[in-house]
Amino acid sequence: MDKTFKERFKSLRRERGLTQEEMGGILKVSKQAVSNYENGKRQPELETLEVIAEYFNVDMNYLIGRSEIKNSHENLMKLQKEMESNIDFLDLPSDTVKIPVLGRIPAGVPVEAMGDVLGYEEIPLDWKRGGREYIALVVKGDSMYPKYFEGDTVIIQLQKDCNSGQDCAVYVNDSYEATLKTVKKGENSITLTPINTAYPPKTYTYPSEVQILGVVKELRRKI
Repeated sequence: MDKTFKERFKSLRRERGLTQEEMGGILKVSKQAVSNYENGKRQPELETLEVIAEYFNVDMNYLIGRSEIKNSHENLMKLQKEMESNIDFLDLPSDTVKIPVLGRIPAGVPVEAMGDVLGYEEIPLDWKRGGREYIALVVKGDSMYPKYFEGDTVIIQLQKDCNSGQDCAVYVNDSYEATLKTVKKGENSITLTPINTAYPPKTYTYPSEVQILGVVKELRRKI
C-alpha cells in the first residue's frame, strides 16, 4: 500500500474536524488503532478501507495514494455540466421535415428499408440542401457519457467520411449495427475513442475495418 495513505487519512479526518477517538467510533476501532493508521505502524483491513472511502466520499485509489482524483464521479458530473453548456438545443424553424428515429442500423441494410423505426424527429428543411440526408439514432450504453446519455437522440448527417475529432456513427468489422464514437484519424488507421474513460480507445486499419455511416449534427435530449 502506498505510504501516502496515512497522510490522506489524517488529512481527511482533520478536514471533518474529527478527533482520533471520534474517528475510531465511526470505524469501530480503538483510538490507538486510528493513531497507528496515521503514523504508518498499522494498515487497515480492506473492509475498513471501504468504510473510510465511503464515509469521506473519496475513491479507493485516491485514499491509498494511487490516484490524484479525489472523486471520479464528481469529476464526471462537472465535465457533464461543462459539456451541456456547450450544446446547442436548436429552435426549429417552421419549414421542417421529418426523419426516422432508429434504434439500430444493421450494416449493409439501406436506411429506407429499416424496420426498427422508433418515431420521428423534425429537422430544418434547409439542412437538406445539396442532397444531404439525415437519420436520428438513439444512444445506447454509457461509453460516450457524459456528453451523451443513454436514451439521447442524435441527428446523424449521412456521409462516408469525416474529419478527425468528429463524433460519428460507425461500423466496425462488418458489425451488426452502428456504434457512436469519437473518430481520430491516422495515415492508414482510425482510432475510435469513447468519452467515458472507463472504456479504452481502439485503433483499426482504415478503411478495411471501419466504415463511417455519418457525423453527429445535433444532440437532442428530453429534459
